[in-house]
Amino acid sequence: MFFNVPSWNLGEPVVDAKKKGAKKTVKESQPDAAPRPTNIPKRKEKVEREKSNPAKKSRSVEPVQHKIVELPQTKGKSKEESKLSGARFRFLNQKLYESSSNEALSYFRQHPTDFAHYHVGFREQTKAWPVNPVDLFIDRLNKRLNNEKLLIADLGCGEAKIAETLHKRAVVHSFDLAAVSEFVTVASMTDVPLEDSSVDVVIFCLSLMNTDYTAALAEANRILRANGELWISEVASRFDGKHGLDEFVKSLQTAGFSTFERDTSNAVFISLYAKKHSKAKIDAKRLKPILKPCLYKKR
Repeated sequence: MFFNVPSWNLGEPVVDAKKKGAKKTVKESQPDAAPRPTNIPKRKEKVEREKSNPAKKSRSVEPVQHKIVELPQTKGKSKEESKLSGARFRFLNQKLYESSSNEALSYFRQHPTDFAHYHVGFREQTKAWPVNPVDLFIDRLNKRLNNEKLLIADLGCGEAKIAETLHKRAVVHSFDLAAVSEFVTVASMTDVPLEDSSVDVVIFCLSLMNTDYTAALAEANRILRANGELWISEVASRFDGKHGLDEFVKSLQTAGFSTFERDTSNAVFISLYAKKHSKAKIDAKRLKPILKPCLYKKR
């Protein structure tokens, strides 16, 4: 059970601005923020489609001007404040698993500080982990970058640690529902502003959370080049055992990917590496959702 606490948004319904006809709020850019990458390939196919059918213009979620959301300080918190922060994190974590990508995007546009509080809670969770999968991805990319040039898309990037670490060695496009870093572009994971077949590696690091995560996989297929790679890391319990993992790999096959490596060496996380094998447009409605939500017990 959650209690209403001042400045919390507990219990507020997620409102999709498109469905409710609400006005979009465009926030002004942070004047002190570092410049965002200007070399994001434009999505030509989308522009041509919209010219031929103007009624579909509102379908896509474009990146918006926004301020960088500052993460609140955690030092010096009392035990009671830490408990409240933990409860807030669990509430927001559940909201993400129960909302579509566009619904979550709409919610965090209305309540950007909630996104910051979510990531503070997430950071606290990672302190108890034996290893953070994003660090494993960074190590793997560093090795590849010794011999290759890569264009990387990090979908659900959080604090954009991959871009922060590798931006001098590679082009990294980082997308999430709100920005807590100057490297982040705000967008729905099901409709990112990148051109078809323009990316070498797409990464989902603990970010296949929303109810329509299969649409995010279809989007990954769209932006990946032929033989481009999809890297996924998720909490092992979400696969519900080996059978669930096998079923998820089959669903990736339906989404146009051939899995070439499974890393089950970690007791907490499972990482999958796959290559795009299909050039055909993937219908997300055909993809069967396999992953279980990772919900925390109410305290």
